[in-house]
Amino acid sequence: MSEELKPCPFCGYKLVGYLLNSPICAFKCDNPYCGAIVYFDNSACNLFPEKAVTHWNRRANNE
Repeated sequence: MSEELKPCPFCGYKLVGYLLNSPICAFKCDNPYCGAIVYFDNSACNLFPEKAVTHWNRRANNE
């Protein structure tokens, strides 16, 4: 994974764990008070995990 992960979009915590080698790409906020888990279970992200990273890093105010 070459692209650095952005902080959690829910709490802003900088440490985010990821699982890209499973059938489903998942990201988990390591903040014990948040713990948000986001899954990208679609064919694009499952076949190309770097797309899941791009989706994680996308924010609503991005153009």
